[in-house]
Amino acid sequence: NYIKKIKRIENLGELVQLEELSLSNNVIEKIENIGHLKCLRVLNLSHNQIEKVENIASLSKLEVLNLSHNRISLLPYRIFKQLQRIRKLDVSHNNIAEIKQIRDLRLLGNLQD
Repeated sequence: NYIKKIKRIENLGELVQLEELSLSNNVIEKIENIGHLKCLRVLNLSHNQIEKVENIASLSKLEVLNLSHNRISLLPYRIFKQLQRIRKLDVSHNNIAEIKQIRDLRLLGNLQD
């Protein structure tokens, strides 16, 4: 039985009340087409091929974000300023170049150990 891996995030247009989305273990390269998911609390995009953290600033209810095991090299802090409810953030096993970028996330007051 062959299961095709997802390459693009698409066809979520009518799922505006969606609270949890897991698209882990696919071949997604870009975070896109999720900005309208205003109720989203949990987003798991681990084990993909994502290089940039983008198009998530409008997800103001997001509490858990898993971007581990991707190809991310930069964490744009400006995006996380919008996501004040984040309490769990996993960016392990990426190519993040500077530890300073991680330290800047301490300003997110809801982050848990």
